[in-house]
Amino acid sequence: MVKIHMDVDICIIGAGVAGLSAAKLLYEKGYSIYVAEAQEKVGGRIQTDWINGYLCDHGFQVILPSYPSAKRLLDYRSLNLGAYPRGAVIFSDQVEWFGPPLMYPRRWQFGKRLSPSFRDWICFIFEALDSPYPKQIDEQKTTYDYISERYSPTLVKKFLLPFFQGVFIDPNCLVSAQLFRYYWRLFALGGGSYTVPRNGRNTQATCQFNS
Repeated sequence: MVKIHMDVDICIIGAGVAGLSAAKLLYEKGYSIYVAEAQEKVGGRIQTDWINGYLCDHGFQVILPSYPSAKRLLDYRSLNLGAYPRGAVIFSDQVEWFGPPLMYPRRWQFGKRLSPSFRDWICFIFEALDSPYPKQIDEQKTTYDYISERYSPTLVKKFLLPFFQGVFIDPNCLVSAQLFRYYWRLFALGGGSYTVPRNGRNTQATCQFNS
């Protein structure tokens, strides 16, 4: 049994990313911190195993570098991020790909191209340019209602709805449309695409945080 030294200001239970982030912020405020972790490795649910020469990640699969909290807390240089292009390969009744015109790499263009309408692209641009983080959620319209009214049915069914069901971990997309617009802006203009640490997701927890 590990003894916890009680001559500290704050004890944090769990050395997952949330616990480590809290420890970093509190330490920067001048508090003395003790972090207790039951497992042999830090990282919580974010872990990486070597299996037959392959890195196999647990937990959430990618990092979006434009997240303000991630930029503030993580050392991207130490993580040595590898990037995927902006876009998606969609598996439904057929294989299709979706990405920005003239920018989506040819080697990721599997199957048929999913072509949004001209109105869809205009709406995408509007969301990307005018969707700040909502300091207060005061809009009653859900993401599902918003995208259904605003975008073409094919794009909603094949890309937007399944994608944001995963982002929000909500099969019905009932979160506020304000959050949809904000997160779409991060994905579209965030200075990078979806990324993964080249040495596995556990390095997110074990690398040196910004100091």
